[in-house]
Amino acid sequence: MPQQERATTTTISSISEAHLGRKLRVAGRLLSYDLPTCLGRVCSKEAAVLVDLSLCAGPWIRDALQGCVMVTGYLEALEKGATVPTVAGRFAAPHPDPRIVLRALLARATPDLDIGLWDKAVGAAHETSEEQFPS
Repeated sequence: MPQQERATTTTISSISEAHLGRKLRVAGRLLSYDLPTCLGRVCSKEAAVLVDLSLCAGPWIRDALQGCVMVTGYLEALEKGATVPTVAGRFAAPHPDPRIVLRALLARATPDLDIGLWDKAVGAAHETSEEQFPS
């Protein structure tokens, strides 16, 4: 039986083109979702990523809107930029790069997750691993 590729846990603000093709695990707030395209905007502080939730779509998304979600999937480049779902409300939401999408394999609502604490823990884990295993 083939071994599954492990996802790299990272913060949304750390996502870059260097992650293209890699399996990532991120957490953030699902600020908007476009039903026809199954694209969602997941944000953390001042950063956002476009997430394709087509493989995970279901009624849970409606309940998760404006709440915390954890997503695992592959980061891919789009040949043609996607239309980013709009955010209802009166605040300025971070705008994700429409040329990069996280194709979700697994997504779930995590209403009790503290995103600030998540970001700090992931950042500390990355610092520790870089100190122990320098490139």
